[in-house]
Amino acid sequence: MKILIITQNDYFSIPNNVKLLCESNFCLVTSVIVINSNSNIFNKKLYFIKGFGLLQSAKMLLQILFRKFNSVFHFLSFYYYKKLPTLKLLSKVFKFDYKTIDDINNIVFYDYIKALNIDLIVSFSAPVVFGKQLLSIPKLGCVNLHCSLLPRYAGLFPSFWALYENSNEFGATVHFMDNKIDNGDVLKQCKIRIKKPISIFKLIHLTKKIGGQLMLSVIDEMSSGVPVFPLKIPKPEFHYTWPTISEIKNFRNRGGELI
Repeated sequence: MKILIITQNDYFSIPNNVKLLCESNFCLVTSVIVINSNSNIFNKKLYFIKGFGLLQSAKMLLQILFRKFNSVFHFLSFYYYKKLPTLKLLSKVFKFDYKTIDDINNIVFYDYIKALNIDLIVSFSAPVVFGKQLLSIPKLGCVNLHCSLLPRYAGLFPSFWALYENSNEFGATVHFMDNKIDNGDVLKQCKIRIKKPISIFKLIHLTKKIGGQLMLSVIDEMSSGVPVFPLKIPKPEFHYTWPTISEIKNFRNRGGELI
């Protein structure tokens, strides 16, 4: 099955999920597209410093810099892609296209995808809504990984909101995509148990890790011709946005941590 992946820049969990698909015997990853948008978490540095404070933000930055530093040694790719993979490094190992673009809903990008003749688009935390024309290009449609148990915490930054509201239900969802955020038919879900207290970073890592396995399972069934029937789960009635600085500070005052 020929797959195109659309995602955002990430140095932690998403590369491992892409690696899972690349190493499977039923996926051919043709391209990974990284969207550079204002909703990308890496473009919100000042927002995080204002909300979570300099120390927490610095700890996150150090984690990112550590992974960036190691990715420089691409000549040792077979070692580093296993230990600390990055999307660019994976593109060298598995020979797929790697592009960073600002806008995916335009005719130039549509023509690029059509020429690939792909079966499926996979979204790993893509920070934009896909337009109807984009959704119609792949033969089997588009699927997305969302790191909550939909319809709960549909929208942005679900790990923050689950912890902010002191939820006891955590997990991941793979669903078909339509032109509304986190609104398409749900294909699979998986609940996970966590031990509190837990940081946002740790929860994101856990849900994306289980979500990567969930996505692999869905694509395996699709590629083998097994009918994939949507679960009977209601559509989200509310979509979360980025929390305000006041909400983040309230979270911190209650003992919550970014990392």
